[in-house]
This record gives sequence, structure tokens and C-alpha cells, in this order.
Amino acid sequence: MADTDKNKKPGDSFSSYIPGITELTKQFLTAVTDLEDKAVAVAKSFGQGRENIVNIKAGLADASDSLTKVGVSVTESLQKALEIQNAYTTALGKGGMLTTETFGKLQAINAVTKQSVGDVIEGFANAGISAINSGEEMQKVVDRSRAIGVDTSKVSKLVVDNLAATTKFNFQGGVEGMAKMAAQAVNLRIDMDGILKMSERLFDPEQAIDMAAAMQRLGVSQSALLDPLRLMDMAQNDPAELQNQIAEMSKEFVKLNEKGQFEIMPGAKRQLMEVERALNLGSGQLSKMALASAELEDKMSKIKMPDTFTEDQKQFIANMAQMGPGGEYKLKVDGKDMGLDQAIDLFTKDKQKFSEFMEASKPKSMEELSNEQLTVSKRMENHLEFIKNAGTRAGTAIGATQGTESLLTGALELTSKIPKIFGEEQFSIKQVREKVGAGGEKVLGQLAQGEVTEALKTTIDGTFSYIGDSFKSAMGRLKESANEILNSDNKAINAIMGATGGLMEGTEKLIGNSLPGEKLIEQSQENLNKTNKETTEKSENLNKVMSTESQQQMNKTEITYTGKIDLNVNAPAGMSESDWKSLTDKITSDTKFREWLMTYINNPTGNKSPTEVNQSLNSVNR
Repeated sequence: MADTDKNKKPGDSFSSYIPGITELTKQFLTAVTDLEDKAVAVAKSFGQGRENIVNIKAGLADASDSLTKVGVSVTESLQKALEIQNAYTTALGKGGMLTTETFGKLQAINAVTKQSVGDVIEGFANAGISAINSGEEMQKVVDRSRAIGVDTSKVSKLVVDNLAATTKFNFQGGVEGMAKMAAQAVNLRIDMDGILKMSERLFDPEQAIDMAAAMQRLGVSQSALLDPLRLMDMAQNDPAELQNQIAEMSKEFVKLNEKGQFEIMPGAKRQLMEVERALNLGSGQLSKMALASAELEDKMSKIKMPDTFTEDQKQFIANMAQMGPGGEYKLKVDGKDMGLDQAIDLFTKDKQKFSEFMEASKPKSMEELSNEQLTVSKRMENHLEFIKNAGTRAGTAIGATQGTESLLTGALELTSKIPKIFGEEQFSIKQVREKVGAGGEKVLGQLAQGEVTEALKTTIDGTFSYIGDSFKSAMGRLKESANEILNSDNKAINAIMGATGGLMEGTEKLIGNSLPGEKLIEQSQENLNKTNKETTEKSENLNKVMSTESQQQMNKTEITYTGKIDLNVNAPAGMSESDWKSLTDKITSDTKFREWLMTYINNPTGNKSPTEVNQSLNSVNR
């Protein structure tokens, strides 16, 4: 141990934390950016700018925390919050942030009932119930489904799809009454939508009279269906009871055969079809209702339940029971199949066993159910994410503060000066296109005429002039931008200015009367003028030497030189001495070559006139 400690270098301990710190920093910055993106998306859906962005961020950040409590992972919570908020906005067609608690409840509803958040919000809105209260109302639906042991998602769908019916009919207990009707419809495989449409038709006294007469004619014995006034009353004030009366009536057409199976009595099938048409139900709907109702009644009659059991408990046990061979019903208790009588006897003697069996029927909050419906491994993973993604949670929290908003808008304010300093108009695509296009056409014209030097001069002159003008104007705009930053009301910018102490004083000096940039421009302009002047002079001299007029004047002036000129020229490889001598004699005897040679020897720059060249040559000869 001691040797290991001795081998450690200063900073080794700190360096081991660097990967972790790096990961946390990455999580933090990613979360801040992610929150910004999602808040802007919400603001867009509201038709807003950044005037309410901090409140939107705070709403999403708090919502993400609420969502983790109902089984959503830390890394997915912000996206889920955005989806729920968008569903609310889309469903109702209006803006406004949901409350923190509502996010969690709507997600729990989605997880437990499998109904989309948008459908739930819209359905309850159609019933005059706000999204905030939808969680409480859906809790009643789930509780009712659990109480009698039917599929929660199917009952929930029937309720959500038909919530608008609460504005037409009077359900006992409001949404809870509709939930009872939906639970019975699922239990007995009833077309609830068909029953509600029938109820609406029965508002008309004439149709109620016709239906009652049809039931009497077809031999129906259910008294509630034979009275037009009773039909109208149930239709308007208790559609669930109307559904129940029809279910009771349908059992008359069913019997238990020798195999222990329920079937429609052969002689009653035609009668059942006639009743179905008279009720205006879909084909086959009444037969399904009849078979399911008969089976439930048979279970209830065969189960010897104590009087201490409630009706819901009895119905729960009946729904849990399954018919086996010979028509015997069995329950699964402690992983074993038991006959109904044996199971009821066990429940009567062992209250603990009864309580454990009935646990699935007891009310539980949506939040509890949404968590318990996750696997153990998924729940453990979510718990560990609180530590693993600490940077994400911190970034989401801090990203929703006014301080972060000041930093973001401060950075935006600073970067907004860049296009202003460099001249949005000066460097616009239109300006660059026009200037470069015009200059390019001029250069191409000069090149076409062989004026290479002029083309080069035009290019250099235009480029330096454009850059120089742009830089000068940029210096002026820099001064304006610096003043604007100094006078900014952004808290983050003000904090930075205060923290840096003398920055303001230094900036004032920088933007004073003598800007270094201006001196640089003046010096650059002087160098440019000097270069242009030299280029112009050389161009003129070259034109004098090579122009036609200069050649003609050179031919008219006699240049005499009686001295000796030595030319040392090496013959090309492979040429014989005689051929080389013949070639050089021919060249040196040419008058134009001699004149050019004399001129170049004493006037290489082209500045002297032919007379001056002649005088110079003669002085050399003397």
C-alpha cells in the first residue's frame, strides 16, 4: 500500500475524476440545449416569441420531474412532457401550459388505460371537464373496472369515446355512472354505442310507443321494455339501466346444453333476430349479449357466497371463475385451480387469503398502477438514473431559470452585433454580386485586348478599395455596437461587465478618437497608392518601348557605334559548328536585331529617348 502511494504523482487523484466530470458537463449542456429546443417548440405552437419562454421552460422542467414519479425515465421525461403539452394544445386548439400535477396524471392515465392523452383531453372537454380534473374522473373508471374484474383499457375506451353522451343523457353519478355502464358492456359484450343511439331515438314518444308495441308483439316479458313512458325515462335519465333491462331480457333466449355450454335455443333464434331488429341493434349484438348474460347469471347462482360479500365482490369472483369440463367453475388461488365451493369455503375461513385474492379489485391510484405495471428491472433502472443522469437533471433545472435565459439572450445580443459590424448591406449577396460582377466584366475586357498589366492593376485596385472601404465602415459600426453593449439592460452582460472591472474604461479608450484600425487603413491606403503609381509608370514605359510609334521613331533615328561587342552564346546540343555560325551570322546581320540590341544595352528600363541612347553609345565608343 505504501509503495503504491509513493508511486502516485501529484494530480493523479484529480485526473481520475476527469471522465466523470466530463460526462456530467456533457449531460448538463445537452439538457440545457434540449430544454431550449422544446420550449421554443411549445412557444411556436402558442404563436409566441420569447416573451413567455422562461415560464414555458419552468413548466416543462417541473413536468419532467413529475413524470419520473409515474415511471418515465429521466432521459425520456422532457420529450414526454413536450408530447403531452402538444397533445393538449392540439386537442383543444389553444395555448396555455398544463399544471405540473396534470402532466403526471395524464401520463399515468395513458400508461394504465392505454388511451392517448389527446383523446382523453378531447373526450373530457366534450363533457365539459377540464384536463386538470380528467385524472380524478378517469380514476373512477379504473376503480370500477378493477372492482368487478373487467379489462380496464376496454372500459376506458368506451368511456372516452362516449363522454359527449353525458351532455345528452343523465347518468347516475355522472362519469362514474357511465363507467358502470361501460364496465357492464365490456362484461356482457354489449354494443354500448348502439344502446346510446337507441336511447336517443327513444326521446321521441312515437318511437318509444313503437318499440314497446314491438316488444309486446314479439313475446318479450320484461315489463320495463313494454311501457313507453318507462322506456323514455330510462333513455333520458338512466341509459345504464336501459342497457341492463335489455341484457336481462336477452337471457330468455339462452339455455345450457348437455355439454355444459350456453347456446341460443333453436326455436328462439328467429324471435331473437326479430327483437334485435326492433331494437335497431347491429347484427349479432343481441345474441352475444344473451350468451354473456346467461353465463354470468349461472355463475352467480352456483356460487354460494356469504351475505357479507358485496355485490361487486361477488361479481369479481364470478368474472375470475372459468368454466371447466362438465360445466364446473374453477378459481385459481395460490397458483392452484379450486372449485368455487372449495375456494369460497377457504375465503370464509381464512380472511387473509380472501383479502389477498381480492387485492386486485381494490382501488389504487393511477400513479401507483403506472409504476407497478413496469417490470422490476425497469423500475430499478429508473431509480438508478437519478444518480447516473444527475447532470441531465441539473441542466434541466438550471436551464429553466431566469439567469440562464439572461445568458442565452446576452450571447444572442453579442452575436447579433457581428452582421451589424461587418455591414449587412455592405456584404449582402446583392452588393457582392454587383461589385464583383462589374469589376469582373472590366477585367475580362482588358484581358481580351491584351492589357494584362491594366487588368492586374484593376483587380488589385478594386479589391483593396472594396476591402478598405468596408473595413473603415466596420470600425465605425464597431464603435456603435460597443456603446450598445455597454448600455445593454441584459443582466448577464451587466454582470460580466461588472466582474471584469476595468473593461468599460478600456473599451472607452478603444473606441476613442484615434482607433488603431483607422491608422492601419491610412497606412494601407498610402502603400496602395505608391504601388499603383509604380505600376502605372512601368506600364507606360513598357508601352513606349514596345508600341508601334516608338519602333517607328527608333527606325528614323540613326544609331552609330564603331566599338566592339562581344556576344558569348552556346550552340544548342547536336548542332554542327558550321550550321551554328551560319545561323548567328544571319541573326547579327539583321538591322532590326542590331538596333534592338543597342537600345537594350544602354536603355534596359526604356526611360531614354533614341537620341539619348545614341549619345550614350558614342560616349562609350570614345
